[in-house]
Amino acid sequence: MITLTTLKGGLEYRQILIDQVPDFISADELTWINCAGLTNQEIEKILKDAKEIPDFLLEDCTTKQRPKIQDYEDCTSIIFKILVNKSRPLKTVQLNIIFGEKYLLSIIKDNVELLKTIQTNITKNIGKVNKLGVGYLVYIFLESIVDSYYPIIDKIDVDIERLEGDIIKNCRPNTVHKIVSMKKDVLKLRRNIGPEKEILRALGRDKFEFVKEDVMLYFRDAYSDILSIADRIDSQREMLSGLMEIYLSTISNNLNNVMKKLTLVTSLILVPSFIAGLYGMNVALPLEDRPDAFYIIFLVIILAVVATVWLFRKREWL
Repeated sequence: MITLTTLKGGLEYRQILIDQVPDFISADELTWINCAGLTNQEIEKILKDAKEIPDFLLEDCTTKQRPKIQDYEDCTSIIFKILVNKSRPLKTVQLNIIFGEKYLLSIIKDNVELLKTIQTNITKNIGKVNKLGVGYLVYIFLESIVDSYYPIIDKIDVDIERLEGDIIKNCRPNTVHKIVSMKKDVLKLRRNIGPEKEILRALGRDKFEFVKEDVMLYFRDAYSDILSIADRIDSQREMLSGLMEIYLSTISNNLNNVMKKLTLVTSLILVPSFIAGLYGMNVALPLEDRPDAFYIIFLVIILAVVATVWLFRKREWL
């Protein structure tokens, strides 16, 4: 589906055909053209028919790429990652942004919910968009994506805190799977945010033909936001590594406690078993001629057990 949004002189949303896209890219009116859920063949047709867009951008728009920014003679290309779910494992979808002086072309494989948020943010800031141009429109896109990271980071913080309590109270075998799953999500976020930081840093410091100097201040603010997110992700990574160490330490302590209990049981059984086995032999032994021999031997066994327990407690093994 291709949605056209004209911005100058008021917002207007409507659907257009693939063949109409190159005409609106070349138009003088500031326009956002969103292509969602198109096939690679349809994307190829759009890019080849648009003279302002280099042909070698086709590979970036039809294959998975890491986040990056590239400046060309007639346009600038940005690749960002959008989180499409808040549950684990986290999934991302690639967003390609190609913009020139009067247009912004966004290409995404799925029609994600974040596009509605971006549309709402454009509506709220239509005055600034018309005043500052396409650069501010790009800022709205990237800032909306950065803001969408916060709920994910907050949820991971809550899950880590809950997981820490579970490890301390009741360490279960599936705990390690939860830790590994969360580490994978944090690493995925870290891999995406790393290059995205550099994109926002470049937009806030370097000169791009279609980004006005007034807009660079906004990108610096977005860069500050993503830096704070990156710091939180690094902290979460360290906390998860610490939780893994706590888990392994807890498992080791539990195993030691089990071994201590088994050792105690073995020790308690060892002396009575020795005495019972000794008197079970077919040889002459003390007390065998006395009628109360059983009771005496049984009393000795009880005393031996009590002495073993007392020794363990004195040594603080129990």
